[in-house]
Amino acid sequence: MRGGQGGGQTPVVTFSIPHVLKKRFRQPFRPNCHHETSPNVTSLAPEPDPLLSDAPAEMLKVAWHVSWHNGMENLLKNLRQNKNKSDGNLPEFSAKLHLSYKDKMLLQASHLKEGLQQAIYTVCNATSHSGVSQSLHRLLSYIMAAFGFGGSDMFFSMEWFNSIGRFLKVTPSNTTDESLLQEVLSFVSMALRMANQIPDNTLQLVGELLYQTSGPLIGLLHRAAVRGETRDVPENVNIKRTLDKELLSFISTYNSKLPYLLCRRLKIQQLRGDLVNQLVQRLNVTDAPHFYNLASLEGTLQCLMHITARPGWSQESTDLESYTLCVRVLNCLLEVVSAFHIGRGGTSMSYMGKGVTKAATLCLRHLSYEMATLSEDKNWPKQWGHKQNRTGSSSLENGLNWMLTLWAYRDPEVRTAGLGIAVALTSTEAGRIMMTLNCKHIPGGIWGAALSILLDHTECSMVRQQAALLLVNLTSQSMPCGTVELQSNAWQGPIVTDTEFEVSLVGLSALLALLHHSQFYSEVLVMLSNFYAQPVIQPDIWMHTAQQSPRSSESTFSSVGDVLSDSQQHSSTQFTDRRQLTMSTTSSSRTQHSAHVQQGDSTASSIVQGDVDYPIIVTPSLVSSVCQFIKNIVVLAPQDTFTCLKKDNFIQIFTNLINTNLLEAYMKEMEESCLDQYELVFCDLLHMYSSVLDLLRACVIYDTPIRQDILSNNNFLLATLSLLTITYSGSTDVTSTCHELWISVFQFLSMLLQVQGASALESITQAVPNVWGPLSENIQKILDERLDYSRKFIHHMFTGRQPELSKSTLTITQLLNEKVNLDSEDKDEVSITTGCRLCKALTKVFDYSILKSNDYKSPDRIHSATALRNLLAICATTKNTALDMGLVENIIEHVKQTHAKLNLESLQINKVNKKKEESHVQELILTFDLLRNFIFQNLDAKMACFYSGLHNMVHRLWTWCLLDPNLLSSSLALLTTFVAKCPTATSSLAYSSPSATTVTTAPKTQQLSTNSLVHCLIKLVSKDNMKESQVKMVFSLLATLTLSSECRNIMFKSNFLSEFAEMNPRKTKKTKRQQFLEVCWLELLLNLSFSVEGQQMILKIKESVDLLLDFMECSQGKPAEVSTLIIRNLCCHSSNKPKLLANDKLLPEIMKCVDGGIDPLQRVAISALWALVYNNQKAKVMMKNANLLPKLQEKMNNMYNQQALPEKCLTDLQCVIEAVSE
Repeated sequence: MRGGQGGGQTPVVTFSIPHVLKKRFRQPFRPNCHHETSPNVTSLAPEPDPLLSDAPAEMLKVAWHVSWHNGMENLLKNLRQNKNKSDGNLPEFSAKLHLSYKDKMLLQASHLKEGLQQAIYTVCNATSHSGVSQSLHRLLSYIMAAFGFGGSDMFFSMEWFNSIGRFLKVTPSNTTDESLLQEVLSFVSMALRMANQIPDNTLQLVGELLYQTSGPLIGLLHRAAVRGETRDVPENVNIKRTLDKELLSFISTYNSKLPYLLCRRLKIQQLRGDLVNQLVQRLNVTDAPHFYNLASLEGTLQCLMHITARPGWSQESTDLESYTLCVRVLNCLLEVVSAFHIGRGGTSMSYMGKGVTKAATLCLRHLSYEMATLSEDKNWPKQWGHKQNRTGSSSLENGLNWMLTLWAYRDPEVRTAGLGIAVALTSTEAGRIMMTLNCKHIPGGIWGAALSILLDHTECSMVRQQAALLLVNLTSQSMPCGTVELQSNAWQGPIVTDTEFEVSLVGLSALLALLHHSQFYSEVLVMLSNFYAQPVIQPDIWMHTAQQSPRSSESTFSSVGDVLSDSQQHSSTQFTDRRQLTMSTTSSSRTQHSAHVQQGDSTASSIVQGDVDYPIIVTPSLVSSVCQFIKNIVVLAPQDTFTCLKKDNFIQIFTNLINTNLLEAYMKEMEESCLDQYELVFCDLLHMYSSVLDLLRACVIYDTPIRQDILSNNNFLLATLSLLTITYSGSTDVTSTCHELWISVFQFLSMLLQVQGASALESITQAVPNVWGPLSENIQKILDERLDYSRKFIHHMFTGRQPELSKSTLTITQLLNEKVNLDSEDKDEVSITTGCRLCKALTKVFDYSILKSNDYKSPDRIHSATALRNLLAICATTKNTALDMGLVENIIEHVKQTHAKLNLESLQINKVNKKKEESHVQELILTFDLLRNFIFQNLDAKMACFYSGLHNMVHRLWTWCLLDPNLLSSSLALLTTFVAKCPTATSSLAYSSPSATTVTTAPKTQQLSTNSLVHCLIKLVSKDNMKESQVKMVFSLLATLTLSSECRNIMFKSNFLSEFAEMNPRKTKKTKRQQFLEVCWLELLLNLSFSVEGQQMILKIKESVDLLLDFMECSQGKPAEVSTLIIRNLCCHSSNKPKLLANDKLLPEIMKCVDGGIDPLQRVAISALWALVYNNQKAKVMMKNANLLPKLQEKMNNMYNQQALPEKCLTDLQCVIEAVSE
């Protein structure tokens, strides 16, 4: 019986019985039934039981024993221990679950780690060569079976070297030993190739065997060649040749697995130079080509190629110097190249020695980089001129024809390496001159050849990239502009001759003519329209419909397609006759991450096996090289280049290239798949973005309209800022490439801020809030890595007044004050702001720069200080963070050390020390400015400066301040900020002394100094050659010091205040300096009048009241206003009123101000009258006798009618009238 709730309040009851009751019994009604089959019924196992069959039973037994022994490792350990024991000691469970001998053997053999250990053990205990060979094959089968699952990595993590490495330590004595050594070398090479990451200890152990001078491996490289030995049977010759091949393969594999910079990780005695020298001795090319052992020669060159691929190999030679070894290798390789390619006329149909030519060319490419990087001789490119004895002639040809033939070789890698050699040679001026002279016989010279290769759309991108880099080097140096050729040993750039008009253009004018003749910029547009950012090239199926749709090129580069005109897009489809590219593609490509290439499933399904066309693509590396070339042209000829760039809208095209979404997609793909192809394309994109930004930076420097176009492109600015948020923790190559990109971004943004100023700051500020969170976090990490250009960007970004933006846009100060969301229980950490994080990072960088760097003019130190200074100026929340990190103490200590160095340098009088003194002074100025921004409106920082002895430190530097006006101004500004609204700091200047130490007590408990900073400031006022800005700063500082009783007493006792009596307000013709000094003195007396003691000092000055009243009478503007304020303050104290009333001009002058109608003076004058008559009967009587009451009442009525003065002023005037009327 079941109950339920119906629609109303009455419960609904449903009755049903099991179905079995309905079948067995007859009911007088038809009930509802349930459970046709009982839920408690048990299903019987089928016959026979599947769990007892072969495969499931074995699985059950294995799973049972793994669980019984708590894991596979314990199970295998138990099997080893109970190998020879009887079955009576087996565990007490069903015999059906016991493992058979077959099961035990399968478990031990199928477990990877156990199998590797057993195989290594059998190698160690083998008693014959065949036993070792079998064990090695077993090991190799394990490693290959576990390829992709860390089999080789697990092998190298075991103790394998003692068992297998012993065979590499003994020189083979017969062919059997050679055969075994060949198998050992083959196995180690295969294991090294299949390992993802080889431990450093393994590389070190293998390297010690390989680089051992007296070792067997090196000795095998020196034995006689086996090709012509008649006393050996063919089988022995084959064994020796195989061993020779495996040895070279082993050396190549090992060197290919070494880190790119060896000295940073490995500590072995690396003698790659000696190994290179010994490999060079194997390259015997004195015989005819058909007698060569091409396999051995090619293997030797490939081995040499892997060794020379890591820089610094020439410095690791025991007998030869780096340059000598490089020249020896160069001569040998040139002989090989000339014999196998040039010597045969460079035949294009013969494939004999193709691998030799390719390996030798790549070795030459590596050698050129080695010499360009490490050679101290700037004329090293001259060694590359090869002397060749031409067939049928006794003349010798000295030049670079061997290189030029490589540029037309059938293999694109050889063409790329050949152009790469030219790129390395042209990195120096001597190399550029040599290349130009040796290419005169080519139509167009080296310039024409490089441009033709670059603009050849049927050429592959890596060859065109090297051609672009060659042009980059050729344009990296300034060149003349005219029609007169210079001497042959001077760099003059391209030379173009017009045979029709017999006119020659030289240098820059010739370069511009070449670019115009080759239609360079229009060809670059076609190049950019074929931009391709994918790691795998897809077949060119869609190109069959290219002729029908003139806008088909948009699918390859949508961001450029939006900018190109229809005619320009149609020109990109003219290159449909493409040559076949031999490239490997994956059977199923990965998801496309961008809109650059869009292909449907129906198109992809139409691909058939066999030869297919691939689209003409332009890789990011090629675009990067072209951008570098255009940047050099911008530097050489800015106006002509800008005209061409604006004509075809290149700036917008380059800005559209920046795409952070593509980078994020690649980073996600790299994290998921860990494929090297994505990492390579990712690095290429980063390089391309860096080159694009460098090009735009050059445009920003020279052209104002381009600057404005860039600043108006908010999407580009946002994308550029987003590049600073790109972080990927992958290989060191990716990390270094990210650093290069960040530097380019910082340089570009800093240049915008530097040349454009407020407008650039406003545009960047509008874009920053969109990426502020990750941007600030990554900038902090960049600061921790001490990239200098990040500090330069912060310096420009936080400098000056922040622009006024719309209410919806946050300013930089507001962004810096945003709190960072941290998962922490500490309230202080939770409330930290982004400004505090940046301040913490900048403070560490600043501390590091002042401790480690001794160069005061280094950009690192200057940018660190200026960035921190500007950050503290615009973000008040950062000051507490800097204070907690001890910035005040570090700055004061740094100033002390700089002062000591300054004193030492001053003892030696010469020009060098004079420059050092100037650098020390500039360092002090920068430090004082930083400290001034730090303590501004921060009482805690000022107290920290007080306890650190800032006032005493400035006092010790006062002599140097008097010698340098800039340092004096900086010191005065620092002291003014220091004493503002800080009584302790104000009083400390009266107790300062050059010989005092750090302050630990309050100022009033110390002894007053007789030669304090106050005395120094008083003496400074008397100087006549001071600038008005410095005079104003001194008086401003003294005016603040008058608020301290100690400083007031020093001023009064030194007769400094008596100089005010020398003022002559009635003088009609005054200089600007005299008027300026009058205002300064009056402002100082105004501050002095705020205290009773100061008022007494003013009255003690000779004829001070008359002077003040004269200023009220004869002056206008600020002097009259300030003097009236002083009189008003003097009237407030009852003891001063008799002296004031004794002066007959007092009341008339005050009444003049009341009747004058000048708003500020009226207010102060009415307040002075009220202070004068308050509680003073004499003043009331004098005002009655002077009949001033009617005038005051009339003035009162006029004010009420006009409502010109505030209510407070009217109230004061009413009080004066009432007091006089009593």
